[in-house]
Amino acid sequence: FEGEIYEMKRIAIVTNQMIMGGIEKSLITLLKQMIRCNCEVTLYLCKLGGELYNEIPEGVKVKDIFFENHTGIEIFKTRIKQGDIINALLYSIKVLFNKIDRNTFRVWNRSLNFSILNGENVNYDIAIAYGSPVSFSTSCIANICNAKKKYVWIHNEIDKIGFEINLLENYFDNFDKIFCVSKKCREVFLKNFSQYTSKTEVFYNFIDIDDIKLKANKEKGFTDSFNGIRLLTVGRICNQKGQDLIPEVLENLKDYSDRIKWYCIGSGEDNILKIKRKAREFGVDDMLLFLGNKNNPYPFFKECDIYIQPSRHEGFGITISEAKIFSKPIILTTFAGSDEQIENHIDGILVPFESEAISEAIRILINDEELRYKYGIAAYQSGISCSSDIRKIIDDV
Repeated sequence: FEGEIYEMKRIAIVTNQMIMGGIEKSLITLLKQMIRCNCEVTLYLCKLGGELYNEIPEGVKVKDIFFENHTGIEIFKTRIKQGDIINALLYSIKVLFNKIDRNTFRVWNRSLNFSILNGENVNYDIAIAYGSPVSFSTSCIANICNAKKKYVWIHNEIDKIGFEINLLENYFDNFDKIFCVSKKCREVFLKNFSQYTSKTEVFYNFIDIDDIKLKANKEKGFTDSFNGIRLLTVGRICNQKGQDLIPEVLENLKDYSDRIKWYCIGSGEDNILKIKRKAREFGVDDMLLFLGNKNNPYPFFKECDIYIQPSRHEGFGITISEAKIFSKPIILTTFAGSDEQIENHIDGILVPFESEAISEAIRILINDEELRYKYGIAAYQSGISCSSDIRKIIDDV
């Protein structure tokens, strides 16, 4: 779409916070595409800050949904300062109900009363809920935002997000388009909500290749003196991403303890401590290193030998596309969309979420340097490009 002239569109996007994550990284790139296409974009955040907050592109208006009042006490004090005593008391009652109510949907609906979008007299051409399939951002767009078109992004398998499917019946009625980040993600969604078939489309996450390459060359990655084969996993340290399985995998690879180290980048202190304890129990703690969160993980992508994503489930593994940029051989567990990113034994290895299967794939690549090179080149050549997809968003209004 380079060089094309677009009519200005006013767009609102609601998401949680700009933390370091695949959803947030793809949102940054999406925002850049929108600005290039003459869009006037307002980004509503449930909370300001986060590792990627400073990467929000110039030209995007940023608003805190809760006026920086994120607790009941803050809301109460603000209303008192404004002389609005009655509403201060009413809000306090609603906050109290939110504390004791176990129904997430009712909590979100009450929280809408505290938001900047409640009563904001702004009309948009497009409003987008970008947080996750079911979230406060989804409720914001569905119930409040004035827009000609309303879109929602499905970033994960809908049956693995922690909500009972029957509770979501008719939840997506207020949206004009439902974008799923992979074909498999769409398939799972429509298996549960076939009534939305006509308005559900695949929209692969954007990858800013030039920016990623630039950042990779800005600084040094690994600083230790290890000269063997480096395995890398990038992502929040959590159950979904599957890093808790790594000690078991490494136990199967003790014969290679002097040849490999597995590095993990990502936040999640409590889970890191648990995995470290598990690694000590298996006697592989010297083979596993946690590097913490990195605002710029790309030098590590560039310098690693094998990239591994051991996720239990994903919608679209953005780190896989990032590893491809650096021609890395990839080991990937089979989740929604994994076979859209990796063709088994062509540009990487697909394995079930099992310690023995993952360790066997690692063995294969450790012992065959030529195969690592072959898969890496194929991975680079198969990188997903979806730059024209911006038209799916802005051409429909």
